[in-house]
Amino acid sequence: MNSPESWTLIDYFSALWRYKFRALAVCLVAIGAGVAFIVYMPKKYESEAKLNFRVGRENATLDPTVFKGDQLAMGSSTSRETEINSIVEHLRSRGILEKTLDKVYPRGAESDEDRERAYAKLKSRVQVTSPRQSTVVAVTAKGSTPEEAQQIAAAMIDIYQVEHLRVSRPNGSFGFLKEQAARLKEKHQAALDALKDAKNRANMSSIEGRRKGLEDQISAVETKLHDVEAEHAAATARLKNRRSTIELLPKPLLKQMVGGMPNDGLAQMRDRLFQLQVQQEELRSKFSTSHPNVVSVNKQVEELTDILKREDPEREQIILTLCAEDEAKHASLTAHEKSLRSQLADLRKVLEQLNEDEVLITQLTMEVKQLETQLMTYVANSEDARRDEALVSDNISNLSVIQDASLSPLAVFPQKSTTLLIAGFIGMIGGILTALVSEQLRRIRVANELAAEHHESLETVLGIAETPDYSQQVLVAHPATTLHSKSL
Repeated sequence: MNSPESWTLIDYFSALWRYKFRALAVCLVAIGAGVAFIVYMPKKYESEAKLNFRVGRENATLDPTVFKGDQLAMGSSTSRETEINSIVEHLRSRGILEKTLDKVYPRGAESDEDRERAYAKLKSRVQVTSPRQSTVVAVTAKGSTPEEAQQIAAAMIDIYQVEHLRVSRPNGSFGFLKEQAARLKEKHQAALDALKDAKNRANMSSIEGRRKGLEDQISAVETKLHDVEAEHAAATARLKNRRSTIELLPKPLLKQMVGGMPNDGLAQMRDRLFQLQVQQEELRSKFSTSHPNVVSVNKQVEELTDILKREDPEREQIILTLCAEDEAKHASLTAHEKSLRSQLADLRKVLEQLNEDEVLITQLTMEVKQLETQLMTYVANSEDARRDEALVSDNISNLSVIQDASLSPLAVFPQKSTTLLIAGFIGMIGGILTALVSEQLRRIRVANELAAEHHESLETVLGIAETPDYSQQVLVAHPATTLHSKSL
């Protein structure tokens, strides 16, 4: 008996030729099974819809209630790929599939187990894919009829469009932001009123302008004060020098400086007074004080003395007369310097008050600016939220349906050509294996039959050989047989 490993190519062809009808029958049976599978197997139809996701408000900006103000960087492929994967997972979510189930197969009085089985069946019929480096998402649905498959795909697309708007656009943001903006507007107006009142109390339109005006005034007064102080010091020195110089002059010269040329009448009166005083002394030595001549002379001396006192000023008065102009200028400069110092003190008090007012005004200004910034942020975000609500109400988003759910009358399962090709291939392989197995079984059977015949002949020979005479005869006639029996 030969093993399959020792077969030659002729043995294979011989086996196929010998059992050609059996192999052909197996091949035909396999093809018939394939035809029966095509005819009797429930058919499945497929519908496909495609969505395109652009870069829009849904993925390019933050939520309106977020106040970071930073835009999301959606330009990188990783971010876009993450977004598409999120969309695919959303389409595969249980919520979308359950709403699709309720829309395509209206729920009746089935139990929870029946509904779960229906959900699992629908989930197995739906496939959501997206090619790499693409913004297109394909939704594929299968059904027992073309219409059923189309209904499933169309329902998923319709439901997801609504869900996409709901998920990407938060509800209630506009009302919240509008209310907050109104409150901030009231606070901002109150801060503006407080700032206006503080400026009115300080009599200023702006701190910078008021401070500059005060600094200019103080600088001008200080400069003028320095000039007046220098001039006052010069006038004081000049007056002091003049006084010291005048005091050294003799009195007649002083009188001449005051009156101009010498007064001859006064000189005669002084001579007359001198003569009367001499006569007075002489009369007092001769007569008593009550003597008429003494009384008369005394009276004349007194009269001349009074006249000369009125006409002859004292030395201090002469000095004051000569220094009257310098004294007046000195007094004027002193008063001017005092006035400037008072004015400078008043301006510095105003500046101190301005510094105190500046703290309050600065705080109020910062509060106004902060509230104004917050208000503008809330107004801008509320406008974004209002725009989002308008887009939601008009069903506008970055989602576009580039292919509606298709209606294909051709079944995707089972496929005739593929099924028949597989059945023919299986039938051919089965036929070949059947022929080879049949040939191997035939060879085994033949080998077994030859072994059985040989065994029977050997037993016959051994039974006859039991007689001595016959054994000798056989040994003589057939020595080879005898040797073979011994070997056995």
